[in-house]
Amino acid sequence: MYNLLYNDIHVDVNNNIRSWVLLVRELLQNLGFNHVWMQQNVGGDNMFLKDVIQRLETAFVDNWVTELNQQLERGSNRPHTYIFSVIFNSKHFC
Repeated sequence: MYNLLYNDIHVDVNNNIRSWVLLVRELLQNLGFNHVWMQQNVGGDNMFLKDVIQRLETAFVDNWVTELNQQLERGSNRPHTYIFSVIFNSKHFC
C-alpha cells in the first residue's frame, strides 16, 4: 500500500497536482505523525484516532488564538465577531 501511495505522490508532484494522498501525508507530518506515514502502521487504531483528534483540536485552538491576537494587534474593533463565527461553526455546536 505504501508503494502505491508513494508513487501517487510523485506523479502528483511532477504534474503539479495536490491530491488527497499528498494532503494526508502533509497532515500526518504537521501533526507529528510522520512515523505513521513512513511505517504504514498506527499500532492501536482507536488510540491513534484519539491522538489525531486531540492534536487537530490543539492545532485548531492554537491557530484560532494566533488569528485572534493578530486581529487585536491590527487594531480590529470586531474580534468578537471572529470568535463567535469560529465557535458556532465548530463541530461542538453543530
